Amino acid sequence: MYSLEVLQRFRAPQFAEHAHDDGPRAQHAAHRPELLVRAGSLSQGALLELRAQVEAQRLRSLRFRAYGSPGLIALADAFCAAAQDLPLSELAQFSLSPLQQRLDIPNTEIHVVLLLTEALQKLNTELQASTQDKLATDLLSK
Repeated sequence: MYSLEVLQRFRAPQFAEHAHDDGPRAQHAAHRPELLVRAGSLSQGALLELRAQVEAQRLRSLRFRAYGSPGLIALADAFCAAAQDLPLSELAQFSLSPLQQRLDIPNTEIHVVLLLTEALQKLNTELQASTQDKLATDLLSK
């Protein structure tokens, strides 16, 4: 039912956070401000959180937490891998279609693509707002 890459990413996701993730990566990155967005809910049967850290207009760190199918976890992991160190201008144009095709996400799981699309839209909205807030703060401090 699932492709080999989906099963591999499901069994050993590289960019997943755990409920109490306070290891070296979390401690090292703790000095950077971060954004957190959520899509879905436990009552819907699928939940996705994306946690992003931005520096110099680039996505320096992107991690996820997910509750859902192997397809959701694999797609979130593949997205985080593809988006690491991406300029924010490119993130706004990011297409999930190539990842969906590469992972061979079945039509019966199209909801996982829609869930990640929703999270990505929220992330872009939050990043735009935080960039505008920073510009306003910089102007006021001059």
